[in-house]
Amino acid sequence: MRLALPLALAVVIAAPAARADEEDLPSGKIGLFGAIRQNLGELGKSYGNGWMMGIDALYQPMRPGQTWSFGLAWSAAVIGRFGADSIDVADSPLKIVEMTAGLRMRRALSDTVPHYLFVTGGGAVLRTSVPVPPDDKRLYYGGYGGLGYERFVLSSSLLSFEARYSLLGQGPRSVTVLLGMGWGSP
Repeated sequence: MRLALPLALAVVIAAPAARADEEDLPSGKIGLFGAIRQNLGELGKSYGNGWMMGIDALYQPMRPGQTWSFGLAWSAAVIGRFGADSIDVADSPLKIVEMTAGLRMRRALSDTVPHYLFVTGGGAVLRTSVPVPPDDKRLYYGGYGGLGYERFVLSSSLLSFEARYSLLGQGPRSVTVLLGMGWGSP
């Protein structure tokens, strides 16, 4: 199981991609993602690892020959679940809903293969099923930052891999690794 994600990423990066005409690259995407999350700090002592699934969308147009582009990104973890790491925790499992909205900066890695590195950051809202540390609340606001890789496959499908740190600020902190597949539109 631990080798599945790195192996899948290696296959996607190494697989030859058909040259997509830059005029045909989608400027928008809507898709699905799955994620694993490691909670940090006080929350991590009670609920360490968990998983999330959700939907995401972005708008990030690129012109032919353009190396850098800026865009907007949005995601919603429709469901997230974390089991208690200690028998002393009565409220198990912890369920979450999280929404993010932010900006993205993308850099093309090649003129012949449509694949990119990106950085992203913005705001996040986290809602939990039970009060959680550090403030024993159920609703938290904060920021997030992420770094990722994405590649167009099958002309208009966008496969993405992202590592994200959140919540920046006074809320519960976590590290999340997301793997997503989206479908684009010009």
